[in-house]
Amino acid sequence: ADARQWAEWGFDYAKYDWGIDSAEVARRMAEALAACDRVIVLELSNSVPLNLAAECVAHGQLTRTTGDLIDLWDRSQMDEGTRKWAVGIREVMLEHDAYAPFQRPGHWNHACNLRVGLLGGWRDKPLTPSRLTPDEQYSHISLWCLWGSPMIIGTPIERLDEFTLGLLTNDEVLEVNQDPLGMQAVRAALPGGGEALCKAMEDGSRAVGLFNPGAEAATVAATWADLGVAGPQRVRDLWRQKDLGVFTGGFSARVAPHGVVMIRLFAAE
Repeated sequence: ADARQWAEWGFDYAKYDWGIDSAEVARRMAEALAACDRVIVLELSNSVPLNLAAECVAHGQLTRTTGDLIDLWDRSQMDEGTRKWAVGIREVMLEHDAYAPFQRPGHWNHACNLRVGLLGGWRDKPLTPSRLTPDEQYSHISLWCLWGSPMIIGTPIERLDEFTLGLLTNDEVLEVNQDPLGMQAVRAALPGGGEALCKAMEDGSRAVGLFNPGAEAATVAATWADLGVAGPQRVRDLWRQKDLGVFTGGFSARVAPHGVVMIRLFAAE
């Protein structure tokens, strides 16, 4: 009955929230939507338990992987009550990896809606700017693009400030999110500190995020072996849309606290 009503109203998107505790629940809703004369995207939410992910992904186009994201870096910045239900960027960064085997074109691991721009505005509360620092927001968008996660904003589009508009409209960064291969970036361990996420792209290049989760600026270095490439690589900075040159063996960058340097590697001829 719900599915028929949504189709009649002309809805395009259904978020099935709370209680996705069995694949049977997901299957019943997916079949009800499929029986309608309208294509409706199905998001399975709240976080689909990892032990059910293999069964559930056949039924939804998106499955949430974590709890509700709020505009803070990690749980250490939250009060005790909020910690019980919310996650920060860092928690999503650590938990989302486990769902990588279930992503493919047609099914996307959803890391929660974006927390940039003006947020809030519920229960008569005013809209307020995201509490994430600029560097944390660069990390936020870089992660979602490297993961191929759906990019769903929760901020009034007509009130985007210049910085937020820049975050959401960098075509080279968005190209990583929209790559047809649909791969989710995988984490590379860096012995010298920091973290790298590396995504295989359809054209054979690699998109890489060099992240500094620490509270102090640090140099993050990755070898080509760390990133699964070999030979000279042409390196392009995607946020700055600038070629950095050809490098052999690896690449390093000074990265701000909770920040990122997002690059793309092309085999040099």
